[in-house]
Amino acid sequence: MSWDCSSSRLPTRGQRSGQAACWIAGQIADGSLDPATGTLHIWLDIAYDLGYPE
Repeated sequence: MSWDCSSSRLPTRGQRSGQAACWIAGQIADGSLDPATGTLHIWLDIAYDLGYPE
């Protein structure tokens, strides 16, 4: 399941972390966010969606 960054549709529950990851990746690419920090944020969003850690 992936999120299309150019899509204007609202994401479903499983796509929310994909939308956030897309936005964070854009911030990393334009230099406004440190890559290590961005990667951590992406990991945390996905972990939260998966219910880890409880």
